[in-house]
Amino acid sequence: MNADELGDNGTKDTSWVHYLKETSNWGKKVDFTTRLKMYSVIMDYLKRKYTHNKVALCKETKAMWQKLGMNYKNIRCNCVW
Repeated sequence: MNADELGDNGTKDTSWVHYLKETSNWGKKVDFTTRLKMYSVIMDYLKRKYTHNKVALCKETKAMWQKLGMNYKNIRCNCVW
């Protein structure tokens, strides 16, 4: 297989790329509204089930942080906690 036969991220299966509707400095991503719903559900679950509230949204927009009621100035990567 050569590079022309691979998807944008080097994968053979590109059936999922239609979900990537927004472009950013980090590449393409799922649209804002869908990401907001995903983050909201996951963060709510973590808080309810595990009382976990230290969540970071690395490489996410300031607008997303603000919409979720989070301060982007307090950004910390989850992998270093």
